[in-house]
Amino acid sequence: MDKKKLIGTIIGVTLFVVLVAGATFAWLTFSATITNGNYVYQTKNFVINYERGDQSLGGNLPSLTTATAATATETVVSAFRDAGTPNGILYLKVTSSDSNITKGGAVRYAVCSGTESESDCTGNLLSGETGVLSTGSITNVGETIMYQTADPDLNEAGEGVGIPTVKTYYWIYFWMNPSNLTNAMISETYEGYVHASAEQR
Repeated sequence: MDKKKLIGTIIGVTLFVVLVAGATFAWLTFSATITNGNYVYQTKNFVINYERGDQSLGGNLPSLTTATAATATETVVSAFRDAGTPNGILYLKVTSSDSNITKGGAVRYAVCSGTESESDCTGNLLSGETGVLSTGSITNVGETIMYQTADPDLNEAGEGVGIPTVKTYYWIYFWMNPSNLTNAMISETYEGYVHASAEQR
């Protein structure tokens, strides 16, 4: 093979890879609007509604030995995809700033199912109550995945898992775990924000 054909082949393959990559991610066209005080973020086939407006966390989170839906700080996110569109995995995340509070694991979270007006979690958020989807501690600076839907590739039919096709509400709770508080955390503030993303499968 001569040098011109080899260079032409390399350029052709490179352009094909760029074209395929562009087509693969084209469905995630992003837009944002505010409706009745709520932020609505939308891709072509996937919609995330931040039901309570501002998703910033900071200031004083309650210090709780036993956290409940009534005592923890809450925010609500809803998500769905259009029926018949590509499925994927929904990720609910929190991004945390650098502080001893973040690194010390003092901030706890729980993700619960629910409706637009009410969480399914009514008891202790850490006891495996009905409605609790996931719990954990924030222990690192940057992004922490709090909850993700099941991979649709695990189900042959691709049904019942992945990104829901009906509007689904996720109630996310935050609080400080007093047993993880240390002197190094005095006078510090936890700062973070909740967000969601999707990965096409």
